[in-house]
Amino acid sequence: MASRRGYAMAIALMIGVVVIVLFGVLLQRQGSHALMGQRILGSYSDHHLSRGYADAISAWVASNASRDISEALGPDGHAFDLTTDSGQAVRVWMRPGQGTLLVELGGLASTAADDMRRAAAYLRRHAGNDLNRMVRREGPLTVDVRIAPEPVLRAVLDSVLEGDGTDQVLAELISRRRGPMEAATLTEVWTAANLDNAIQRRLSALFVVTSSVWEFGVQAMGPAGLPRGEDVNAYGGLVHQQGASAASRADRAALVQRSSRILEWWKAGPDIRWWEANNR
Repeated sequence: MASRRGYAMAIALMIGVVVIVLFGVLLQRQGSHALMGQRILGSYSDHHLSRGYADAISAWVASNASRDISEALGPDGHAFDLTTDSGQAVRVWMRPGQGTLLVELGGLASTAADDMRRAAAYLRRHAGNDLNRMVRREGPLTVDVRIAPEPVLRAVLDSVLEGDGTDQVLAELISRRRGPMEAATLTEVWTAANLDNAIQRRLSALFVVTSSVWEFGVQAMGPAGLPRGEDVNAYGGLVHQQGASAASRADRAALVQRSSRILEWWKAGPDIRWWEANNR
């Protein structure tokens, strides 16, 4: 009789353990579903907020299509502020953004496009971990000589000069960009280096001295339910000032008709919020 009771008790304990385990699994699944739902909702909300910010940036750039955007910026690159319906205070900064190399050239067939393909290959071999911050995938083919990192300038120059006088021309460009630059400045540099006319034309098709691509930074603070001034979202990206005149036929060929002026958009971590340094 005692053995039967012991057996029944063991069975009851086993059933209890199974019930507890199943209950725990059920709670875990419910928690996972709730967490997944929160993530989906957060992603959905972030996507729509981002689209709203992008639309505002596009509209602001369009309103300044007839002039150089730099004329509309504050001394720290501040472009404009807005407040969303949910109470977020949003600030937007901009700076010239055409110092990077266009690496997705698609089916472009021209001497300039071929030169840029060689420049991209050179940069991939030499830029190492810095490659991503030196390239872009959309926009004009030309590079703004005033703001391009030295490796980008060298890659573009070397794609045409093939090492013959690259160091000399690079040093002169870096020296000249410390002061005001105009399109004629580039011709002066080519001429001083005794480059023949064909080489000068090829180089002039690859460089500009004003950006029609602008890098923006977006910082959103204080949504409904959080203290005003608390930083919650930061984004960066590239926008094209479509009203700006293309510098060359190669630029016009590289520009694809788009429904938006926004070329790229990314979530900005603390390490790439360049606009914060402007306001310290």
